[in-house]
Amino acid sequence: MTVTRSVADPIHVKDVFRSFGDVVAIDGVTMTVPQGALLGLIGPSGSGKTTLVRMLTGTLLPTSGEIRVLGEDPRAFQRATRERIGYVPQDFVLYPDLTASENVAPEGTSVFSASCCSAASRQMSAFLGY
Repeated sequence: MTVTRSVADPIHVKDVFRSFGDVVAIDGVTMTVPQGALLGLIGPSGSGKTTLVRMLTGTLLPTSGEIRVLGEDPRAFQRATRERIGYVPQDFVLYPDLTASENVAPEGTSVFSASCCSAASRQMSAFLGY
């Protein structure tokens, strides 16, 4: 039996910086996303959206600052935590000849577990009425 603990603020970012050499991609971001909220990152190319998402998923380390997702440091996610996260990369394409499950599964399994993708595809299918 898996016990899922609730986190009041599933995403907490405090004074996060990320640079690539002399280029500053993230400059002191602080934000909290409360439970039940949806987060959309909008901005021009090069504004740091992908860099921030990669840090939230643990695939890129911040230069400095604190990040907590579902109460954990993304660099040390437990498998169960990683399975609860849905992430669609910016290059994601929906293929009309595939089902919702088939469209979601290949992308998600590259970073997260297949069970995460299965749950996401079931939710997407239900939402779309498939």
